[in-house]
Amino acid sequence: MFRYFFLFVFVCLTVIQLFAGNTPTLVLNPTDHYKRISLLPYLQILVDSTTQKNLNAILLPTVQKQFHRLDIESLDIKAKSIWLRLDVDNKSDTAKKIGLQFGYFEHLTIYLASDTLTKKVAQRSFKRLEDVEYVMLPPHKSTFYFHINRSQPIYISQVKPAIDFAFLHGEYYDYFWETNKVGLRYFSLLFIGAISVMLCYNLILLIILKDKNYLYYVLCLFSFGIADFSERGLYEELVAPAPPTYFLWLILIPVIFYVLFQLLFTRSFLDLPKNMPFLNKIALFLCFLVGSNFLLIAFGAYEYLQIYLMICSGIANLGILCISLLAIRKVKSNITFYLIGNILYNIGVIIYVLDLFQVIESNIYTVNGMLVGNILEMMLFSLALANKINEAKRDLMEEKLLKEQEKKIIILEQNKLLEEKVEQRTYELQESNNKLQQTLKTVELQTEELVKNNLFKDKMFSIIAHDLRSPLGALKGTLALLAIDALSKEEINSMTNDVKRRLDALDVTLNDLLQWAKSQMQGATISSEIIDIQENINQKIALFLPIAEDKKITLLNHIPKNTIAYADLNQFRAIIRNLIANAIKFTSPNGVVIVGAEEEEKDTNFVTIWVKDTGLGMKEEQMKQLFENKTHFTTRGTKGEKGTGLGLLLCKDFVVQNGGRIWVKSELNKGSCFYFTLPKSPTKISN
Repeated sequence: MFRYFFLFVFVCLTVIQLFAGNTPTLVLNPTDHYKRISLLPYLQILVDSTTQKNLNAILLPTVQKQFHRLDIESLDIKAKSIWLRLDVDNKSDTAKKIGLQFGYFEHLTIYLASDTLTKKVAQRSFKRLEDVEYVMLPPHKSTFYFHINRSQPIYISQVKPAIDFAFLHGEYYDYFWETNKVGLRYFSLLFIGAISVMLCYNLILLIILKDKNYLYYVLCLFSFGIADFSERGLYEELVAPAPPTYFLWLILIPVIFYVLFQLLFTRSFLDLPKNMPFLNKIALFLCFLVGSNFLLIAFGAYEYLQIYLMICSGIANLGILCISLLAIRKVKSNITFYLIGNILYNIGVIIYVLDLFQVIESNIYTVNGMLVGNILEMMLFSLALANKINEAKRDLMEEKLLKEQEKKIIILEQNKLLEEKVEQRTYELQESNNKLQQTLKTVELQTEELVKNNLFKDKMFSIIAHDLRSPLGALKGTLALLAIDALSKEEINSMTNDVKRRLDALDVTLNDLLQWAKSQMQGATISSEIIDIQENINQKIALFLPIAEDKKITLLNHIPKNTIAYADLNQFRAIIRNLIANAIKFTSPNGVVIVGAEEEEKDTNFVTIWVKDTGLGMKEEQMKQLFENKTHFTTRGTKGEKGTGLGLLLCKDFVVQNGGRIWVKSELNKGSCFYFTLPKSPTKISN
């Protein structure tokens, strides 16, 4: 028993599912006249992924089962070919006329299948630029098949608007025309009359005034009048039957010219090149954008022309409105009428678009919203032009007044000449004062130079009086003792060694003194080259090794191989000689002196060389005075060695001349470390 119950439930669910998945049939009753029909609930869809199916293949029972209800919200068709099926039941005994308005598909073919026959009733391509096809629906049941075929895939953005708004509207448009025929006729004739009057009036003004604003305005009136005259069917009714290219030449192309001339009128009326160059560039860009529609015409791309023109026109109208709003403060003339006209036209366009997409209910006013807005815009543009002419007349009157004021200006100019002479005298006095100030600066610089030279002279005399005179005095005393033969052989040998040591020290002092004097007098010449630092350090260590061994000091070279610098070789050797000599001088016996080098952290184009000792160290006050020219002092070494006090000054001058810098770190009773940098390659030497 339960088995039959479950079988019954399964059958019921299957039947419900079948009924739920079936698409209802569109029923047209005999009383249905002039009725707008929404097709979405009745359409079934089949995606032809092979793009090879024809009507005979579609009519096969196996293929018919593949049709399913169209769900427009989830539709995402990327196939190049689809079939739509619509089941219709005409309950009347006579055929009904149905108008089909298509979307923007490249190719669409309509087939009608009934019990008696199956035939093709309409075929269109977008290149024909036709909007509506009318077919006769026979009595009783029949089926429409719509074959949409494209060279490119079909997307929801193309399918949905076509089905939602304009795929099949029954006899709606015939009904609307019949019920509003009188009103529509009135609006059409009113518009043509208004356009004709304004066209003639402004054409006369153009001939009289020869103003290019009127030229663009007349061309706007003419092009829009042609487009609307043809679009409302008045051309076919009053002139001649429509040619095959009627829609292109009498509607689309005039609309292109209308938007183009409207942009040129805006650019000229607001004088954008003079008042607002940036907005002028935007207006020119919009002109080129609208003009690009002619490229589509030239290449025969009619399938994209209408929708592209709608986009360009919308962008252009929005651009004109924005330019007008931005020009209120910049343009001197009153553009109120022009701005109101633009606003009213855009309101009319918005109403027309809302009616087109069925957002608002259609009536005689909404259908003609853009027409009314355009009439008001053209009328207000005419008032704006008249207002601009009046402003031009006022400008002429002001020009006459200006000429009368020129006589007064002549008197004012004479006064200005007198003022200019006074200003000239003032300027000359100012120039004299500037020259005096410059002379004072020159005197100050010369004074500083004299002070510097005096310091140099004092230091030279101090060194000569003490550091050179003392060794010579000792030498003189030694020679006197030798002359009286008052010394033994051992004493003579000891005195000879002492004299030799003093002469060596004197030689070093003289060399330092000459090099320092030459650098101070700006006579030194730099001859830079690539220097192998390790090799030169080894030479200097070998030179100082006897002195270091005498004090039991260890000399170490921690310079890595292939470490180079770009500097003057003689100056580099003088720097190293003085720094190593100082380190040995102030290092106690059993101490260590280390020479090292490393790449500069902040600038890899420089190498940092350092000489470190374990000697006496220095106080903060001593370190501040080490490299100062104004101070001169010497400190004796750990074995009483005495120097000139020039070594570090010489090091500083040579380091700076080679593009580097020098500094010291020291801690009292722990030792000192002198650092200096040199470039690794040719670089700008900065003092």
